[in-house]
Order: sequence, then C-alpha cells, then structure tokens
Amino acid sequence: MVLKKYHLWPNIKVKKFKNRSDIVLLHNNYKMSEIYEYKELYKQCRSIVLDFTLSFNNNIVVTYANSIPTRIEANTYMKNIYSDNDKCYEAYDGTMITVYCHNGEWYFGTSSCPDVNSSKFSNPNTSHGQMLDEVLLMYFRTQIPEEEIALGYNENISAKLRSLFTSHLNPLFAYEFVLVHSDNIHIIDYTNVYGSGYKILYHINTKNRMDLSEVDISTQPLAGFG
Repeated sequence: MVLKKYHLWPNIKVKKFKNRSDIVLLHNNYKMSEIYEYKELYKQCRSIVLDFTLSFNNNIVVTYANSIPTRIEANTYMKNIYSDNDKCYEAYDGTMITVYCHNGEWYFGTSSCPDVNSSKFSNPNTSHGQMLDEVLLMYFRTQIPEEEIALGYNENISAKLRSLFTSHLNPLFAYEFVLVHSDNIHIIDYTNVYGSGYKILYHINTKNRMDLSEVDISTQPLAGFG
C-alpha cells in the first residue's frame, strides 16, 4: 500500500466507496501538531475524493482541504495573532456533512467517511445519514405523503428527501454542512439553546469544483434555506 510504503499511514488514511472501485476518499487524522515532514500534503488531505479513471492531476472529484482550526485561548489570540482585518464566525459543534455530484450522482458523506449512512458517533443506533434525513424531513415534510411518513423511516423516504434537497444545489459545486443534532453530541449540548430534540443543518462552505475556489455562500439560495 502506497501510504504505508511512504510512511504516511496512519496519519493519512484511505476509505473505499461501497460498490465502487474507481473512487476513494483520502483523509487525515486531525493531529497536525504531530506532523512535520509532510505538513502541506497532510493539510491537503483534510478530506479529498479521487477518481482513478481520470488523468493524473485531473482526478480530484472534490476536495475539502480547509485548514484544521487551531484551538487557542482568547487572550493569546488577541495578543499574538489578532488583526483588524480578521473575520470572525460562530462555530458549531457537530459532524461535517459533505455533499457533491459526480458523474450525475449525488454523494452524501462526512469528512472521514464516504457514505453518511455508514457514519456514526455518539449514538450507535442512528447513523449521521438518518439524522440528516430527520432535518430534511422538517424542511420538506409537506412534499412527502403522510401515509409514507406513517410507515416509518426507510430508504425510499431517504431517497426522496435527498432528491428534494439536491434539487436546490448546483452540481458544479461541493457543499459542506455541519449537522447539529441532539443524538450527536460531541462536546456541546445545545438543549438550553435550541430545546430538547434539536435537529439543525448549518451551511458553512461551498467550493467551485471546476477550479476549487471558495464560493461566497451569502449569495447562494441556501443562505435562506429552511
């Protein structure tokens, strides 16, 4: 294996897609402070999907190579880093959901899992895919027949919800969302903020897949979605 041969594993890992041999997901282990010899490569492998049927240097399906945030005490930031040109954004504690289209098919994953339906964290019985669909059902409930909803959660409802969702997306863009869910608590419990059983999806980033440039999400339809 190439990653082991060049001593990149386990700091950089590869995940296969189900029933696909042509595309893979590369991701790092989020411990950048321990990486010195290949830090730039490590940062570029934040979360990247490659298609081996395409030519070299043209085989990036999508990349989410945003730098891993550095945690720093507020006073230290103000003293050593702060600039008047800094932009500050509120961060949310949750799971990053990646959404992109490749060869006419929409994919839903996380930063370290090719399929959101196979990704779990604090709740062993509910995948991030099901949690995502619970949020989407709040947005599109009027477009799903009540008799179908009464049958309970299933693959058919999931497919309909995600199709409705992607109808609002641009296949030339790659999207990042943060899933904040009461069954997916990492560090912060938002019950006091959003109430019990909260389910929220935050749109945090969009990239143009053609040139990998950042897109101003404030100008996109999703800015007011839901």
